Amino acid sequence: MSKTEFLNGRALSRSWLPPLDGGTALMTVLIGFMGFYVLYPLALIVINSFNTATIAEPPVYGLTAWREAFSEYGIWRSLWNSIKIGIVLQVLALPFGIFISWLLARTNILFPNALEFGFWISFFLPGLATTFGRMLMLDPSTGLINSWLRQMPVLSGLNFDIYSFWGIIWVHLVGNGISTKVMLMTPAFRRMDASMEEASRMSGASALTTLIRITVPAMTPVIIVVVLLSVIRIFSSFEIELLLGVHHRTPLCVDPLAESAHGVPVGDQREGGKHARTACLVKEIQVLGRARPDAQRVTQSVRPSVSTITAPSRSVR
Repeated sequence: MSKTEFLNGRALSRSWLPPLDGGTALMTVLIGFMGFYVLYPLALIVINSFNTATIAEPPVYGLTAWREAFSEYGIWRSLWNSIKIGIVLQVLALPFGIFISWLLARTNILFPNALEFGFWISFFLPGLATTFGRMLMLDPSTGLINSWLRQMPVLSGLNFDIYSFWGIIWVHLVGNGISTKVMLMTPAFRRMDASMEEASRMSGASALTTLIRITVPAMTPVIIVVVLLSVIRIFSSFEIELLLGVHHRTPLCVDPLAESAHGVPVGDQREGGKHARTACLVKEIQVLGRARPDAQRVTQSVRPSVSTITAPSRSVR
């Protein structure tokens, strides 16, 4: 869209688009390539989720796979538990992340660079190893912290259970829930213009009031982006829920692909432990759409059962 103006009798055409130079063309190509790299596989997954034909057969599209996926036992409860974990985690982690980022970037706290580096280290620690370590500390039966608490007369009745909803929330918080926000928001807080904070303090506002009424509203776009990235990271992880949610057969966020890949039998009680991520649901729908009942029966009949295999008897003389 262009706008025509007249200057000294000459018509000047002004375009709303930025001038096309080398940098703009390069960025346009990069954005288009990354968009194709991300959106094309997602579009294929969504389209193939409607394909009910098996491999090497002409495509047949329908809603059978979607109906089977949403009619599975415990899927709606798993969806709600996944959403609840994401909401509770963000409600608890966001205030801590904002406050710690503000302390590191906008105050004269001691050793801010070392503390920020510590959050970076906690972000890159493998989630599976750290979850095993916290299980060793807070296992309700054999955890080190619970064992120490039983030896104390006053705190002998206190017993932490990491295999619960709040145990999963706590592991996410001390793992990546807070560190993700700190490492992303601290540079943005550090580059914020200090004139508004100085004007607020000159008007008599305290540091906490300035944080709530000036700093946080000014950083709202950054906070929204960080929350969205944190939600994506939470829904893309499954090891914490797999280790802590299935222990007591609690229908929390557990990836069914991890169980099916290892051939673990999934009963009616284990069906409630489905992971409710959207990508996992689409994968499950795609698998259900391509699976044939006769192929499943043949696979089950051919696969040997461990309980039916017995060693040959040998007489001992």
